[in-house]
Amino acid sequence: MTPFIPLPAPAGKFVPHEGPMRLIDSLLSADGETGRAEVHIRDNHLLLNEDGTLDGVVFPELVAQTYAAIRGFELRTAGKPLQPGYLVGVQKCEALGRPKAGDVLLVAAETVGKFSGFAVVEGEVRCNDRVLATAKIKLFIPSEAEENEDS
Repeated sequence: MTPFIPLPAPAGKFVPHEGPMRLIDSLLSADGETGRAEVHIRDNHLLLNEDGTLDGVVFPELVAQTYAAIRGFELRTAGKPLQPGYLVGVQKCEALGRPKAGDVLLVAAETVGKFSGFAVVEGEVRCNDRVLATAKIKLFIPSEAEENEDS
């Protein structure tokens, strides 16, 4: 029997990141290859600049962790353990704004390709109705590569 997990739910249930390295707060939705997460930028955020803004270099990691949460949700609802994954490349990232302490971000991620243990994911980061960033990243999921070798 597969467990039922209602969403939204804390991201910690679906990603291996802990403590200050877990940058997303909750998984809002997960539907196959797409999903959304929420991020609260707190005053003590690990990557907050002295001026109270979050640097744009964090956007690809937000998309990667959202993808990890989507995959983690899929694995958990199938009764399987979480799998490690690694952000191995940023194909593009366009930063259009800088969030600040107190902002709540909505991160969307969609898998646009999979091959030999790699996933290509496109994402978008929004604050209110404003797009702050778009990104296209590549991730490596070792256990998926091993499954492909066995086929």
